[in-house]
Amino acid sequence: MAVSAAVDQSSPFYVAVEGVSPSPGPNWRLVGYAGLVSLAGLGALAWLVSNELRQPAPSDRGTLALVAALLVVGMLFPIAMERHGEREAVDISGVFACALLLRWDPAFAVLMQAVAALLHGAVHRVTWWKRIFNVAQYTLALTAAAWAFHRFAASMPPTEVNRDEFIGALAAAGAFFLANHALTGVAFALIDKVPVISSLIADLGFQASINGLAATSAPLVLVAADANPWLVVVLLLPLAAVHRSANLSLRNDHQARHDSLTGLPNGGRFRQLLESALTEGAHDDRAVAVVMIDIDDFTEVNNTLGHHVGDLVLRQMADRLHDTLGDAGTVARFGGDEFSLLLPSLRSPLEAAQLAERVLRDLETPFEVEGSGLDLKASLGLALYPQHGDDVDVLIQRADVALNVAKKNRAGLEIYSSERDQHSRRRLAMFGELRQAMVSHQLTMRYQPKADLRTGRLVGVESLVRWQHPTLGVILPTEFIALAEHTGLIRQLTEYVLEETAKQSQAWRSARLDLPISVNLSAKDLHDSSLPNKVARLLAIWGIPSEFLVVEVTETALMSEPERAVDVLDELHELRIRISMDDFGTGYSSLTQLKRLPVDEIKIDRSFITNLETDKNDQIIVRSTIELARNLGLEVVAEGVETQGAWNLLSDWGCDFAQGYLIGRPVTPDEITNELRTPFVDLAQRSTTVIELDRSATYSRGLRR
Repeated sequence: MAVSAAVDQSSPFYVAVEGVSPSPGPNWRLVGYAGLVSLAGLGALAWLVSNELRQPAPSDRGTLALVAALLVVGMLFPIAMERHGEREAVDISGVFACALLLRWDPAFAVLMQAVAALLHGAVHRVTWWKRIFNVAQYTLALTAAAWAFHRFAASMPPTEVNRDEFIGALAAAGAFFLANHALTGVAFALIDKVPVISSLIADLGFQASINGLAATSAPLVLVAADANPWLVVVLLLPLAAVHRSANLSLRNDHQARHDSLTGLPNGGRFRQLLESALTEGAHDDRAVAVVMIDIDDFTEVNNTLGHHVGDLVLRQMADRLHDTLGDAGTVARFGGDEFSLLLPSLRSPLEAAQLAERVLRDLETPFEVEGSGLDLKASLGLALYPQHGDDVDVLIQRADVALNVAKKNRAGLEIYSSERDQHSRRRLAMFGELRQAMVSHQLTMRYQPKADLRTGRLVGVESLVRWQHPTLGVILPTEFIALAEHTGLIRQLTEYVLEETAKQSQAWRSARLDLPISVNLSAKDLHDSSLPNKVARLLAIWGIPSEFLVVEVTETALMSEPERAVDVLDELHELRIRISMDDFGTGYSSLTQLKRLPVDEIKIDRSFITNLETDKNDQIIVRSTIELARNLGLEVVAEGVETQGAWNLLSDWGCDFAQGYLIGRPVTPDEITNELRTPFVDLAQRSTTVIELDRSATYSRGLRR
């Protein structure tokens, strides 16, 4: 059986990696090999048909027709599967070709296999020379099988099978598999430009487990067909189930690796393709380019025209980038309005710059949205292999640096320059060491208190992660969260934070200190459909009641892909986990949208609280937000509370909770524990730098600055 890959499932002559163009220029070793196989196979086919083909007996014609029909169906409907990040198709036609060979003559088997291969080529529009190679490949494999079988038995009649016939059938299956594996494996090795022998050996186990075992089922097909043709259908039911399961698996895998809005590869898939392109570039001495693209002021589109218009623009953006780039590379969406281009196998860096400039020009054409033109600008950042780096993380990071420079300077397109990358060494260190930092527990948790504005009591804490880097010192999450998203580590990082938080919650509960803990989620987390199950599992493992966990999400994270985000939040809410909208007022949602979101509380961003005592506009915004939120049945948290005046105003307006340096800075779990065990201490007695609060309020627990 032939195993073929990617777009062209009919032939091992070509492997198409998604979005990565083959190396230009003919592969003469491959051309020569394919020519020799084709000549030998067609010669064998002609000799067998002219010398060995004979009419079957009348009693055999029904079984023969059934097996021949199944051969064609097996070739036309291969079983698709994912392997090493690429799609492969395993056709089961060889099972029935071997069955024809065992019962009748090899000429009829190779003739029917050739017909099936040609039909498959016509249906899938395979080029003529690839069809010829496939016909020849199968002919030679079946010829080898016929030789092995006839060493033991002349045929397998519809009677009791003896030892020689059984051994002959096994020998035929083995010969067919080995010949087919060798013929196709050499072609794949020549395509990939890897050592032939090591490639054949490396792939032998997989092919034997799939194709070798399948070929041995040919005698079962004959036995079933002789007893009752309907038994063949029963025999094929497991194969049909495998076919369906494989298709479902591929569909799920495609969804996991592609953006749901645009259908483009997502960031994780882009990294896989870039890794492959760098390997090919190193082998062929070719350049590779990464281009990061961002739509300038895209937030304003969502603010003024709505998210449905923003989605239309993103889809048009994806289509336009794909049309402009064509077969020259891959377009991917990293999230939000950020896209990326992979330009592999470049002859020179100049070619990359020319392609990027062409993309920039095509994006200048207004986007057609609901009958009117929308004029948008884009910024592009370009990084090259090997000039700017030879690693996936490095190239993405440096393309991102160039993009930031382009946005800052409104330059349209910028090529990475080390002189403009002021944080290169620090960021590169974080890129390469973040994964290990989680393994070695360099990431530690700090907890910032949240107080009830009516009573002053400590009612919860927010879990904040810090990176205790061995050489760079303490790194705040504002630096490495974005890196985690770019490197695809954000989900692992979120799982790490959730587990550390659950451990701490369990430790506090064991000490009879019940305290809800808030955990921040990123936009990538809200696109992870498995997140609710992970959270439920963690709560069960550590014995944490769901009401003691609060998840905080930003407006921007919620609105990047709202449908997927709402689905995940709904599942979390069904677990009775509280949902808090963080940094409220800085994104591009509205309070009316909160009606359809499973949100329990909103956190007013610190930018509205900092000047609350003096800025009348901030006062109006905060009071209106509190009033509308309360009308919607939501609780309100004010962030960045640092003065008594702000506390008093918020308390008077009916705000529920406060966070900020007035209440406490992010501190270690032990410091929170000490605070919880220190009863009835007035806040003013704990720090001389804090203005004394309303003396009519009694504080059941001290709150550290």
